Amino acid sequence: MRDAGIASQQRSCLWLRGATSVASIVFMPTLHVRDVPHDLYEALRARAAEAGTSISAETICLLRRAMRVDLPGLRALLDEIDSFPLATRARGKSAAALIREDRDAR
Repeated sequence: MRDAGIASQQRSCLWLRGATSVASIVFMPTLHVRDVPHDLYEALRARAAEAGTSISAETICLLRRAMRVDLPGLRALLDEIDSFPLATRARGKSAAALIREDRDAR
C-alpha cells in the first residue's frame, strides 16, 4: 500500500523541461468550506490583514495550530491562553510606564 502512496506523489508532480531549466509543480489539495458565518469570515479577514497574509494562508496557519494540539496537555494550555482577554494598551501608556505603575503600587 505504501508503494501506491509514493506513486500518487510522483503522479502529483509535473515536470516541465525547458531549454535551460527544470521546474517542479506540486499540486496541493483544495479545501472548500461552506456556510462560514459572516462574523467569523470577517475576523479571519482582519487577522490575515494584520499578519500581512492572505485569508488562505492565515486559514492554513490556524489549521496547523489546531492540529498541533494533539500533544498531551497542549490543548488545555492553548484553551487557557485563548480564554485570557486580549491585552490592550491602557490609556495609551507604554509598557514601561505600566510596569513602573505596578511596581510603585506594591
